[in-house]
Amino acid sequence: MTKNRVLTTGAAVVLVAAALAAWAAADNGATKIDPREAASRPAKDEGVYRPRPRGGDVPPPPPPAQLSSEQEKELLGALEKKKPSVYQRLIQLRDSRPTLYQSALRAAWWSYQKWKNMPEPVQDAVLTEQELRAELGRAAEEFRKATDKAQRDKLVEQARATMTKLFEAEQKIREYRLSQLEEQIKKLREEMEKRYQQRNEIIEERINRWLKEGQGPAGAPAHAPATSQPTK
Repeated sequence: MTKNRVLTTGAAVVLVAAALAAWAAADNGATKIDPREAASRPAKDEGVYRPRPRGGDVPPPPPPAQLSSEQEKELLGALEKKKPSVYQRLIQLRDSRPTLYQSALRAAWWSYQKWKNMPEPVQDAVLTEQELRAELGRAAEEFRKATDKAQRDKLVEQARATMTKLFEAEQKIREYRLSQLEEQIKKLREEMEKRYQQRNEIIEERINRWLKEGQGPAGAPAHAPATSQPTK
């Protein structure tokens, strides 16, 4: 059951990414692509950002089978503020394709759990990173299709500018993660120092516990084997 749930969640992430990519293509004047058709294409052709595991990151739990009305309201409110384009596309899906909307909502909730508790500047950096990766994916597709050298050179320069912004966003996220690790190390050092100061008390407490556990009738083992109760 758990395995099927994980697979369903992964499929929802792919589907919402493909759906939003399709709507983005339509916004840019490209031919509108059916989201389910887009979901079947290779990832490199979609130009869609997909979250990648990073060292030390703990992925959020799978989203619920269906978001509660409170969760839906919270998510849409956050997206309206932070990612209005995604919010608008979700609203369009809600009105036109309710079933796909629910899948997209669950995938968006899963992503939202990863950044909602971060400081606002770091939230912005995470969302910027996602948008820039998607932009680079679309630019790569344009570059593969381009045949004119001048157009390709222009795309390279645009990609360089995008990668510069991406680097800055990544640095901000890394700085935040590093500050978290530094805070954890600081607390661990404080605990180590406190423990060292209580060294004698800790040892004596353990000795007393050891003595109590070892007490018993003369000749009896420290821990008598458990006996089974007779069956009534």
